[in-house]
Amino acid sequence: MTIRTIITEPNQLLRQVSKPVDQVGKEEQTLMDDMLETMYDAPGIGLAAIQVGVPKRIIVMDISKEEGKKEPRYFVNPVIKNKDPIKATYEEGCLSVPNQFAEIDRPSKCEVEYLDYHGKKQLLKADGLLATCIQHEMDHLEGVLFIDYLSKLKKSKMSKIKFIRVVVLMLIVPMLSFGQNQGTCYNTVSFCPVGKRMGFTKNMQSFSGAFEMGDTSV
Repeated sequence: MTIRTIITEPNQLLRQVSKPVDQVGKEEQTLMDDMLETMYDAPGIGLAAIQVGVPKRIIVMDISKEEGKKEPRYFVNPVIKNKDPIKATYEEGCLSVPNQFAEIDRPSKCEVEYLDYHGKKQLLKADGLLATCIQHEMDHLEGVLFIDYLSKLKKSKMSKIKFIRVVVLMLIVPMLSFGQNQGTCYNTVSFCPVGKRMGFTKNMQSFSGAFEMGDTSV
């Protein structure tokens, strides 16, 4: 498996509408393997093929919360069949939009029809974080980013928050280094708790990586 480069905004590839996959073969499986490895390395909990520069309707995800336990999911040509009118709100981020997060409202439940890793037709009834994540990732297939749901005012606030986070990081990193030099153990601050952020970083590395939907990249 190969770790691929994740493209970021404002790369125009992210605005392309991905094309359906005719058949799930070795090429598509290799792509999914690489995407999963890339997502774990980021680290993230979701990734669409277009985020590694491949305009195919393919998504990989893993929203498992237990350390060391992996539960990968593969979605080829996913289609949402039903959406719950009740909304759920999660703070989302994206590996392709580094260091930016915002609360987004999406249907709390949905049913998704798709082909799995082996090309077999499946139907998933998703709720909670899983429903939010799959919808976030499917937006990528249409060239849509989570920041597109925000007003100009909210985008402005996000920029200010990003600045504050960078400043905080600049202050904390020297403290961590100092603590290590003094033999003192400091716990890493978790800015992106799994199950809440789609950018999907699990610790302070969220500032240098980012999470697709990401922590919760998407």
